[in-house]
Amino acid sequence: MRIGTVKEIKTLEFRVGLTPAGVHELAGRGHEVFVETQAGAGIGLSMPPSMNTGTFGVAPSDAGVASATLNVGQQLGGSIGTALLNTIATSAAAAYVASHLTKAIAISPAAQGALQEAAAVHGYTTGFWWTAGFFAGGAIVCGALFRRGPLARQAQSLPAGSQQPQPAPGQAPGQSVRT
Repeated sequence: MRIGTVKEIKTLEFRVGLTPAGVHELAGRGHEVFVETQAGAGIGLSMPPSMNTGTFGVAPSDAGVASATLNVGQQLGGSIGTALLNTIATSAAAAYVASHLTKAIAISPAAQGALQEAAAVHGYTTGFWWTAGFFAGGAIVCGALFRRGPLARQAQSLPAGSQQPQPAPGQAPGQSVRT
């Protein structure tokens, strides 16, 4: 069987579906294992800007809460997304086995193994297509919601009757006074 997996990019980071020990064991059993090179190499170019955008415009006193909310949303989204895709892939694999299981396959261990492998591939393929659909839907929503151009801070509204604070002599507008 041919098996593909993503490459780990950090020492002792086991956040992928297959560890180096697992690759060694599968290869030892005669399977071909393919490892993606440079997986995750560009993640640093997308995560910091997205986190900065998510907390942009939040009052300094609320920055911790905003950051925590972003992190919780990211973790929940990852957990729920993984569970949902696992359910979709498992259901597709089970349906594949149910629709392809015959009496001849049921009495042959080799045929059962081949059917299980084909069902796993079908389940993964179904899961990947659903993932592509979710990404396409997310891209459409993001494209519709994002404003064009750079982010700009909104002018803060002042209570009625109050005036904009004036900078101290020798101080540039927007510059804070350090004590």
